[in-house]
Amino acid sequence: MNDLPRCTSKLRNEIRELHTSRARRETGTFLVEGPHACDELASSSANVLQVVLRDDASPHARTVAGVFFERAIPVLATGARDMERMSDLTTPQDVLAVVEIPPARQCGNRIIILDGISDPGNLGTIIRTADWFGFNDVVLLEGSADPFSPKVVRSSVGALLHVNIQRDVTLETMQTIVRDVPLIAAATRGGQPPDALHGLTSCGIVIGSEAHGVRSELLKQCSIHITIPGSDSVESLNASIAAAILMYEAR
Repeated sequence: MNDLPRCTSKLRNEIRELHTSRARRETGTFLVEGPHACDELASSSANVLQVVLRDDASPHARTVAGVFFERAIPVLATGARDMERMSDLTTPQDVLAVVEIPPARQCGNRIIILDGISDPGNLGTIIRTADWFGFNDVVLLEGSADPFSPKVVRSSVGALLHVNIQRDVTLETMQTIVRDVPLIAAATRGGQPPDALHGLTSCGIVIGSEAHGVRSELLKQCSIHITIPGSDSVESLNASIAAAILMYEAR
């Protein structure tokens, strides 16, 4: 993997643009940064378009880039300064990949439905937890964060590459996506205890934002409401923690 072609200024600028939602939607691509994340990428079925390797990259990063090089995926070299320009991190990584956003698939029978989860860190954590507990489908209703933003990609720690993502879903189209799966809402008060989820072979767990919870019109569509018991001194539970508790109980 000697004498790699150099990353052009045009491509550098295009990669930098992928930090914006507009560019990701227009190009149908997103960024995966860092040796660990790119290692996960290499073991997934994602369509990798290009890999950029920093000139002073670590041996681990070079090994990961070598995997893509052997698959005839373009691997380009760049200097540390240009890698800084392509990253939004204070300390940029030494390898990154441009990846095609995978098309959404039909959902199965274990689904997480997110209503207004706008914090990228929470969204990434929920996607990672869903992958861990075998919830292979994540449905994002309108108003949720972009699942392919760099912050979500980083916080999902590779799980984004394994989970089916349906995004920008309206309430009107949601039922056609989740089909006959019973909907279960996380409710602040008045619901059944979490162990009511035991024994369910299929479910769509609905998690709302910490500020507003699940919107009322969606709550009406849910056959079961679940309330996680806790202290009255705290107004609400973090959305990613609530999701993890309910996925564990349903597991």
